[in-house]
Amino acid sequence: KRLRTDTRTISQQVERERRRGIPICATCDPERPGYYLAADDKDLQQYCDKLRKRAGEIFKTRRALLTAAKERSAEAENAREDGEQTAGE
Repeated sequence: KRLRTDTRTISQQVERERRRGIPICATCDPERPGYYLAADDKDLQQYCDKLRKRAGEIFKTRRALLTAAKERSAEAENAREDGEQTAGE
């Protein structure tokens, strides 16, 4: 049965329930995508391990983007300084 609500609202509600301790897992399995209750502690631990790996990957992406932003900022500063030097010569 489908609920008449948007995906974002469902995701937010699932997160609230998880934070209350409800063992809700998720899968992207094309055969059965969606949320499900962990069958047992092993199932929940496996899901938590996947979350930890995903969090690590997200953190790596964040770090790379912050590094790129700093490099762009430094390049822009250098270009501005070069332009000021050229104008003052």
